[in-house]
Amino acid sequence: MSVRRSIVGSGAALLLAGGLVAAAPPAGAQPDFKPWGATRAPDQKLRPGCHRYRYHYRVSPPTNSWAAELFLVNPNGRGLASYAVASESDPARGWLKWTICRASTVYGKHKIKMKVTYIEEPEDPTPDSIDGWVKPSTFRLTRR
Repeated sequence: MSVRRSIVGSGAALLLAGGLVAAAPPAGAQPDFKPWGATRAPDQKLRPGCHRYRYHYRVSPPTNSWAAELFLVNPNGRGLASYAVASESDPARGWLKWTICRASTVYGKHKIKMKVTYIEEPEDPTPDSIDGWVKPSTFRLTRR
């Protein structure tokens, strides 16, 4: 290997590492949650087998052209279910149900995460979409 190639390779590695460090948020930084909605669910009993468990969503972006993706995460950080709602076919708020099987999760605090995407100017022929995460909510699935 030539000296020049090793210097160029080292420089590229330093630039890549520097870019990765610069892209990482500072330790202890607060997440940038958007005020475009909320989720909630009552604490519920986790029953044997597969059952439906209810939750509520509310979407309130700055325009009437939006979509929201909802994600259910168990206490171990594993995704259990997801759902999507959109302004063309769904109300901006309402109750929905996840189907959760006892064999696929554990008792404890589950998290509902929601990502909202909206179109800034829906009349624009090439509109820009803006998205962001709202503050997650939690609920418990208990034995009793």
